[in-house]
Amino acid sequence: MKEAAGDWITAEQAASELGVSAGRVRQLLASGQLPGRRFGRAWVIRRGDLERYRALPPGTKGSPRALTTRRRPPP
Repeated sequence: MKEAAGDWITAEQAASELGVSAGRVRQLLASGQLPGRRFGRAWVIRRGDLERYRALPPGTKGSPRALTTRRRPPP
């Protein structure tokens, strides 16, 4: 199933929704804490990923996707 164009937002739009700067959103994207894709020089984020990130408790590190999947305990 194809994704609709409305499912993706830019880093600037995400920054506006989160109340932070676009630079901070790009830092989160580059570190992997916020999932997204890069097209040339622009970052785009799925709206669902942004909502999952917003739902994380303050101070939680890691990707929202990583936090929702089950991980095996280290041996």
